[in-house]
Amino acid sequence: MEKEIKRVAARLAVVSMLFVSCISPIAYGDVAATCDFNIDVLPGQAISLHATPDTPVGSYDYLWTASTGVTLPVTVDTFDLAINAPDNPGDYHVSVLVTNNKDAPGLTCVDLKTVCIHVIAPECPLCDGNFCKTVPTTDYPITGCPPVFVYTGHKGTGYTYHYVTLAHAIPPYTGVSLNETSTSDYTLDWSRLDQPTATNTKVCTVVKFWITDKAGNIVGTPCEKTICLYWDPVAAITSDY
Repeated sequence: MEKEIKRVAARLAVVSMLFVSCISPIAYGDVAATCDFNIDVLPGQAISLHATPDTPVGSYDYLWTASTGVTLPVTVDTFDLAINAPDNPGDYHVSVLVTNNKDAPGLTCVDLKTVCIHVIAPECPLCDGNFCKTVPTTDYPITGCPPVFVYTGHKGTGYTYHYVTLAHAIPPYTGVSLNETSTSDYTLDWSRLDQPTATNTKVCTVVKFWITDKAGNIVGTPCEKTICLYWDPVAAITSDY
């Protein structure tokens, strides 16, 4: 790779002297890159990149490189590149060097473009704890836990958001298991959880949340919380006097 860098740099110097159009400084691997455009993704998300010009076929050579943390496929000399975002949140970059491969003695006409990839850890919209359930159903005097779970993290085209109850933790097991998926609704109302009653005074629900990309792959780390609701009694006093 070092020899390749020196070779390209030397040929670029010749081009510069001859006033032939060869543009963009070359960056490889972990060398600081200038972003031509940026994308925000979740950990593990599938990313498809395409380099141009791609026609006429056979007129250009391609070389993809990437910073540490990005796993490139075996083939890096085509105009298409399919990768997955790194699992660790952070900033990464992928570059492509496009070369006019027609013979021109002493000349190399190339251009380099770089995409900077910002990997964002998904937020967990859930919380756990023990809460009194009052009447009406949607009235929850909750401190530090919202009445509606809302995913406010990074959203992308083709993502699906899953809220699933894994189990009803405290018998008797009541209610219907929740299995909600949506590509546009990122919320879950507490009324969808199992509810306590005056005779079944404690009900716990284990809820799991995760995100999948358009290929169905889980992106980021799923989160899981346990929510226990207790019946909030309404006291009364009666007398036969």
